[in-house]
Amino acid sequence: METNAPKPHPSPASQPKAPDFYCVKWITWKGERTPVIMQSENGPCPLLAIMNILFLQWKVKLPAQKEMVTSDELMAYLGDCLLSIKPQDQAEAVQLNFQQNVNDAMTVLSKLSTGLDVNVRF
Repeated sequence: METNAPKPHPSPASQPKAPDFYCVKWITWKGERTPVIMQSENGPCPLLAIMNILFLQWKVKLPAQKEMVTSDELMAYLGDCLLSIKPQDQAEAVQLNFQQNVNDAMTVLSKLSTGLDVNVRF
């Protein structure tokens, strides 16, 4: 038996969030053409702050003609940067601690585009 009842729509919370788009502003920084990611709306965005620091330190590069970038692209660049870092100290304890820090950072990555929950205790 077929009914004409409307099918329920998934709730907005259950739908995957579309990536945010950000404008890229190119500036001259210490004699080099360097990208700066601009906010599309007000609010906390640790991802943009972290990425702009990495761009200003030239630890991450964007293609020269890039004018727009998504939050997913920025998270991929950040993930690649994290995975490219290696500690200089070869001691096993240092290596294990470093690996745990990278794993913790990768876990938080998806939360960086909207802000972080911070529980400050005094």
